[in-house]
Amino acid sequence: METGKQLKAAKVRSLTLDFCRKVGIDSSLVWVGAGSALVMHGMRAHTQDVDAGCSSSTLLTIAALTQRPVEIIGPKQGYVSEAHLIRFPEFDLDMHAEDTTTRANLVLVDGVWCYNYHALLQQKLTLNRPKDQADIIVLKQAILKGGR
Repeated sequence: METGKQLKAAKVRSLTLDFCRKVGIDSSLVWVGAGSALVMHGMRAHTQDVDAGCSSSTLLTIAALTQRPVEIIGPKQGYVSEAHLIRFPEFDLDMHAEDTTTRANLVLVDGVWCYNYHALLQQKLTLNRPKDQADIIVLKQAILKGGR
């Protein structure tokens, strides 16, 4: 979702938690990754949207509660592999099914579950787009310093 917006940590937090409240799901079932997590960790000033994740079963619950379709996307849309997501433009948020993410990959930052540094680095290395290169360097440095 390319919105052209510049969402800072407080806005990522409020959009994520407001989304959970309005949909009626526990915020512990949702996490943020990519640029959203980097912003929450203070490693980047802003992001354009909220990249959120949850389990496939939670995604189906969200689809039922919101009457939104689950999209199946893949390499044709610029993704590394096939993915399932629901778009919520009113929250500047895309919710992705991420069944390989576990609590061990996450850390709580200001009330929002976020990818930890290692999970973020793996995500950025997998994507490995030109725009990810600066994030990869910052994450490697943070991990070397003993970051979470």
